[in-house]
Amino acid sequence: MTVDERNRLIALYKEGPEKLRICLSTIPVEAFEYKPGPERWSIHEIVVHIIDSDLNSLMRFNGTIAEAGRELPVYNQELWVAKLFTPQKTVPLCLNLLEAFREYNGILLDSVKEGDWKNSVVHPERGVITLEKVLQMYTNHIHDHIKQIEKTHDTWQKQQRGEYVDPDRSLIYI
Repeated sequence: MTVDERNRLIALYKEGPEKLRICLSTIPVEAFEYKPGPERWSIHEIVVHIIDSDLNSLMRFNGTIAEAGRELPVYNQELWVAKLFTPQKTVPLCLNLLEAFREYNGILLDSVKEGDWKNSVVHPERGVITLEKVLQMYTNHIHDHIKQIEKTHDTWQKQQRGEYVDPDRSLIYI
């Protein structure tokens, strides 16, 4: 990855919360708790998951820079949503935290020494990954979930119109 490509990726990473905020501003609050199927997440749950994931990114960014070669911690996102979600983790609270956290991590990413971008760690599910790959993962993560939110909203709208919605159809990949 070139320096320019990496800088564009960092800029996209930093823009993630604003893109999410814009997406959510187009969706009625009544749709936030809608689940398109029994094993599907609501928009609210997706937003909480995004911040949970971003909070885990601290160990992944810092660990890759400071402790290259180590194994990264993983977590079970399904269990985190099932057991740790609470309505008190409001969407506005999550958005504010996400913005602050991305700004915090953005400062770190802007200051990484050139040689540290090739540092790698071991992800138990993905194998050896570099700091550049960690950045790509977290940049893409929020944008992928924005697509999922948009699809969930679309499904909610269809249901509001009385159209059939297949609860077994995946909403993650569009």
